[in-house]
Amino acid sequence: MEDFYFTLEASPEQVQQVLKESGNDGSADLNEYAIIAQIDGVNKPTFQLSAEGNSKEVQVDRPDKFHVTGRCVSLLNLSAGNR
Repeated sequence: MEDFYFTLEASPEQVQQVLKESGNDGSADLNEYAIIAQIDGVNKPTFQLSAEGNSKEVQVDRPDKFHVTGRCVSLLNLSAGNR
């Protein structure tokens, strides 16, 4: 999923679950979770530039990643059985 950047809304209970399962240092490895999400949108960000007067040529590349927005429906810690 390296071509996607996710922004998912989560409930306070889901956040507390991840924090509780993340251990003493508070750093959660989200790669250890299966996430079920409701996807609301997928887009590729674009940029717009304008110049006045002595304008110079500007090259703008679109990002390689897609931005995905949605809501976390459920999550499961895949490594919880190993603790």
